[in-house]
Amino acid sequence: MVLGMAGRPSKGDRYAARTSLPRPVADAVWAMHDQTGAAVNDIIARFVALALNMPEYAPPLPPPLIADVAVLRRPSKGDHYAAKSRLPREVADRVWAIHHQTGEPMSGIIARFVALGLNMPDQVPPYSAVPSQEALELRTA
Repeated sequence: MVLGMAGRPSKGDRYAARTSLPRPVADAVWAMHDQTGAAVNDIIARFVALALNMPEYAPPLPPPLIADVAVLRRPSKGDHYAAKSRLPREVADRVWAIHHQTGEPMSGIIARFVALGLNMPDQVPPYSAVPSQEALELRTA
């Protein structure tokens, strides 16, 4: 008996990234998901790749769906939605380079690119570089 391949074809080398999107940006991403059926992961990866002028790594989005699609999603945790994405390795390397150059967390860089890609400049998260931690004295018992 010959069995066919199970699952979808590989999308290539990917880097798992997390971000926290402002609620209006996340709502717009979910609306795109509802309209096209594209994975939220691919929508985020597409905007990051396009913001870095790397369109060859931007996942294509399907045309809008004709029928409505019921979507289950996590409830909001305040003003932001936690989102995960798997960025193409080349795109993730560019985001890492920006992180190392500026000190801004990757999460903020990704959220900024998604907001700009959705033409929502008023939702661009503020620059949030984390200051380096100072050594603290250890207390002995």
